[in-house]
Amino acid sequence: MYYADIIERDVRERSGLVARRLYNNVTSLKKAITQSLIDKPRDVAEVVVMRYYETKRDKIHGYYSWDGEALKLDQSKPVLINNILYGRA
Repeated sequence: MYYADIIERDVRERSGLVARRLYNNVTSLKKAITQSLIDKPRDVAEVVVMRYYETKRDKIHGYYSWDGEALKLDQSKPVLINNILYGRA
């Protein structure tokens, strides 16, 4: 199961409560996020896709950038190192 955190450039307008929807695979999550951002445009800094685990801490699956039309995987950010630094590995 996967979910995403959408990080906007102007974090002052973000509320503390975030409703997360779980998806079975990354493809369906990317389609839903893309459609959501096309329907309601926002100034997105990055989208962090997380893998949900029921019995252990969630892990970062990948960092994606939004170019206004599609999500693109940002391979310059090492997911494994971030998982280790944040105690998710």
